[in-house]
Amino acid sequence: MPQGLIPGVVRIDTGQVRLVVLSPEVSGIEFHTAGCEYVADSMPESSSRPRALPQTQYLSITTANLPAIRKKITELNSSTSSDVALSDSEMQTLETLIKQLQSSPKDPKPQEDQLGVIFKIATQWEPANRLPGLDILRLCAVAPSFVQHTSGGQGTIVETLAESGVFAADYDRPNNTMLAVRVLGNLFVSEEGRLIADGCFETIVSSVNRINIPTSNKGLATAVATLYINYAVLLVSGAPASESSSREQRAQAIVDGAVRLTQPDRDSETVYRSLVAVGSLMSLGDEFRKSVAGSRGIPDMLRRLEGSAVGKEARIATVIREMRDQLK
Repeated sequence: MPQGLIPGVVRIDTGQVRLVVLSPEVSGIEFHTAGCEYVADSMPESSSRPRALPQTQYLSITTANLPAIRKKITELNSSTSSDVALSDSEMQTLETLIKQLQSSPKDPKPQEDQLGVIFKIATQWEPANRLPGLDILRLCAVAPSFVQHTSGGQGTIVETLAESGVFAADYDRPNNTMLAVRVLGNLFVSEEGRLIADGCFETIVSSVNRINIPTSNKGLATAVATLYINYAVLLVSGAPASESSSREQRAQAIVDGAVRLTQPDRDSETVYRSLVAVGSLMSLGDEFRKSVAGSRGIPDMLRRLEGSAVGKEARIATVIREMRDQLK
């Protein structure tokens, strides 16, 4: 897309990394919890366009193994406490929603009663059993009706997720946190969702920046880096000149979060996405670029990466070169 055009939405539905779910622990890039198979999203290779920066498209992931998720919910429901277990009618409501997700993944049009069932799973079941509910929320988050039904007088989806404890620094279910971050990332697909992401910026970014992200948890790190990219696209494309001060303050918060994910011992996908987020925000202007480069140590960060194994990867080296060009 030529620079300067309004960014669109792209769904990354590749099957390059498949995650087999077996147990509640995290091991490398495998997310073990729900007995179903998840597919990780993937950034397009930088060779697919002349330059990698700035990023102009929002990223989302809408791929899932819905039959496996349905099966897992049914299994877990049979052993769930009776006061929060799904009734027969709620199970039928769930079945209807799954059919909508299968037939119209780009806009499944989830309804209020359907989302009520999913929130019951995602926020009231035992934390160890919430993953399939959070995964369905992720799939629903692309729809305008999701925002309509989850962000009204009682608060927003952001507050609902935060109140469940999923973003707490000491939360011990990182896969739940990973999917909750993906819910937020998928909000950027719709204009309605972007309004929520914009209006809840401080809450979202402060919550995400508090998350403890070990280097071993590639899925969580990539989810957070993807959220930073989406905010970078929103900030670069969306704010009028009259709001430049506020926009730059927000951009600095994103840069702070993304820089912490660029350590050379991180996985290459996380480093790449984090660099793209920072590099995209550096296109906000010379003054902002100089300020961020000095106060956030961007040149030192680039030098560290250039001397590391991850910095030798072609697409990462390309972004580093482009960022160095920005700093000249």
